[in-house]
Amino acid sequence: MNVRTLRGQPDVVVPGLRLAIFADGCFYHGCPEHGHVPKSNVGYWLPKLVRNRRRDRASRRALRRMSFAVWRLWEHELRGRRMARTQLVLARRLKARLDIHRSRKEATYAEVPARRLRQG
Repeated sequence: MNVRTLRGQPDVVVPGLRLAIFADGCFYHGCPEHGHVPKSNVGYWLPKLVRNRRRDRASRRALRRMSFAVWRLWEHELRGRRMARTQLVLARRLKARLDIHRSRKEATYAEVPARRLRQG
């Protein structure tokens, strides 16, 4: 949880699956459904919100360069009636990620004896 050593400080990290998960606030990160320009103090908020989005993109790129999958969840997906749907979606995505990870591992292990035979 909240791994401070990784760019962007993901809220959840699954190191074995190289997975970083962010739970983003709708207002601060520009949710297409709930994000909005505030009516007061626009001179402060507008540049801040733009910087937040740029920082999010830079963090995502940096983590992907490190071979991490980056998942972003919106605040509204983690509350109320949407939470049940979000749990199902996450469970499906995690299972798929695990299956991919396992198949890559199995393929790597299957190649080891063949390499040894060629070298010997």
